[in-house]
Amino acid sequence: MIGPLLIFDKSFVEMLNPEEVSELSMHFKFVGTPTLIGEIIADLKLEPSERRVPSDVVKALGNRPLLLQLAGRGSVGSWPRLS
Repeated sequence: MIGPLLIFDKSFVEMLNPEEVSELSMHFKFVGTPTLIGEIIADLKLEPSERRVPSDVVKALGNRPLLLQLAGRGSVGSWPRLS
């Protein structure tokens, strides 16, 4: 299947829950971009604050349903956790 395609950014990844990813995946093929990867890697370079540790933010993003589906890990309804 070639389309329709859905290109997204980091804030979109953070926003969606598993049910929303499931619904979108019925209608769109997800496309990650170099910009998305750059945004995630840039988080690692941020200074830690009282509320956010950069490595924890990146780990949390790695376990988001949309990125797991993009990476081909797991299926909707059973999301393996990255360590």
